[in-house]
Amino acid sequence: MMQDHNADVRSRQAMTHAVLTMMSAALLVFTVPIVLGTLSGAFDIEGVLVILLLDVPTVICWWLSRRGYWRPGSILAPTLMFMLGVYGSFFMGLSTSFVLFYAIALLLASLLLGSRAMWSVLLFVLIAHLGVNLAHGGAGPLPVAGPAIITFSGALLGLGLLLWFANSQITRALAQAHTTAEQMRTEMAERARAEEALRASQTMLHSLVESLPQNIFSKDVAGRFIFANQRYCATEGKAAHEIVGKTDRDLHPPELAEKYVADDQHVMESGETLEIVEVHQPLGKEKFYVQVIKAPLVDARGAITGTLGIFWDITDQQRAAHERESLIAELQTKNDELERFTYTVSHDLKAPLITVRGFLGLLEQDALAGEHERMQVDMQRIKDATDRMRRMLDELLELSRIGRLMNPSETVSLAAIVQEAIDLVQGRIAARGVQIDVEPELPMVQGDRARLVEVVQNLIDNACKFMGDQPEPRITIGQWGTDREGRPIVFVRDNGLGIDPQYHEKVFGLFDKLNPKSEGTGIGLALVKRIVEVHGGRIWVESDGARAGTTFCFTLPVRATT
Repeated sequence: MMQDHNADVRSRQAMTHAVLTMMSAALLVFTVPIVLGTLSGAFDIEGVLVILLLDVPTVICWWLSRRGYWRPGSILAPTLMFMLGVYGSFFMGLSTSFVLFYAIALLLASLLLGSRAMWSVLLFVLIAHLGVNLAHGGAGPLPVAGPAIITFSGALLGLGLLLWFANSQITRALAQAHTTAEQMRTEMAERARAEEALRASQTMLHSLVESLPQNIFSKDVAGRFIFANQRYCATEGKAAHEIVGKTDRDLHPPELAEKYVADDQHVMESGETLEIVEVHQPLGKEKFYVQVIKAPLVDARGAITGTLGIFWDITDQQRAAHERESLIAELQTKNDELERFTYTVSHDLKAPLITVRGFLGLLEQDALAGEHERMQVDMQRIKDATDRMRRMLDELLELSRIGRLMNPSETVSLAAIVQEAIDLVQGRIAARGVQIDVEPELPMVQGDRARLVEVVQNLIDNACKFMGDQPEPRITIGQWGTDREGRPIVFVRDNGLGIDPQYHEKVFGLFDKLNPKSEGTGIGLALVKRIVEVHGGRIWVESDGARAGTTFCFTLPVRATT
């Protein structure tokens, strides 16, 4: 209500100011010909004074309305017109022009003061007109009685009704305009509040997105980046303007970019949220593992307009998981080795003890019988059994030390390692007449030099033992390129007895001897396998079977393993 009243006051103030401005301008314009006519003798000085008396208060009221005091002008404007009509009727004897001033007075009262004021002015006009006629003794412009006064009064009443209707329509229109304006102001205020709330929400969302430790981005349907937070920019090593508008093909290696594009296409076509672990690599930077969530980007109508993604670095977690899996696998391997070791020890170490015990009984019998020569044989058998047990225990102890007791890792020449191993088994090589061929340009490798010499030494010694009746025994040592991780593949190849494919894995088992009567304890190849695996490599055997020769292959790192 207060707002409606204030709006009505402002409207009437504006209307009063406009009306007074027009009146002042009209009166000033009307004053000019009056003054000129007086100077030329057409009018007397009295008319000029009357006009000036009207001009001065009108200008004053206009000035007051401009200053905000609109009420005096609203009252004075119709009053001046009314007075001008009375003056013309009484003093100048006008017959028709004064009616115009009455009409203007009614119009101004209706516009500025409302219908009630207009009816009051109409009443004053009728009274004044009757007074003018009475003052003239009934000889005024219109007679006091008769059809003329009735016509005049009816005309004024008709004008009053017309003005009343017009004023009511104007008032209704103004009220409707006020209502519409108020509704518009309310809507604009609500829209302003909504826009402010939206801006606040966008600011909060932007602050939240920028403060999160995750990489956040969005792309359009063509795969072009349309947003990337500061964390993503830091990950890529680029500013936001260097990312927005680009595609994955501009920012990542080709093979990864194609995968990212395929994932985006799947998300947009299926509408599903994709959660995966994958490799991420900005151009010119190292790879790392990330946890990725990709979802369809949807507009207000529900249409998919692109993809929204968030990812974070899980390299440490992946490394820990891999290490855990590796440790579990290693533990399982050790458990398997322990089971085999337990069985082997209980079986193979028992044999020398049985031998010792048996020959001790025979030794006792021979001693009682005085068979000294047989006693010597029994004692030698006992000595051989205990020597075998000692060798087996020594080699088992050596096997258990691998991985726990190692020399410092160093970069060494594989050619030097091979030569040192050949020197250590030179006696067996010479005894069997074996030709050793070492290929040139063997690589540099990383590891425990002494242990690596043991590997080559055992492989050469094993090859010499199983040459059979080969008339031209030969051992070749060289390199067959590298594996997928860039590690050199070293081989020790012989032309001896060969190994049936079904025993390729068994030869590396503890105490697993394909020929029980052969030399050694059966620990040598298990020792070799353990040393290679501790260095981060692997070893395997290749052979087509009997008389086809054997090739042992193993890999070694070319730099320190972590």
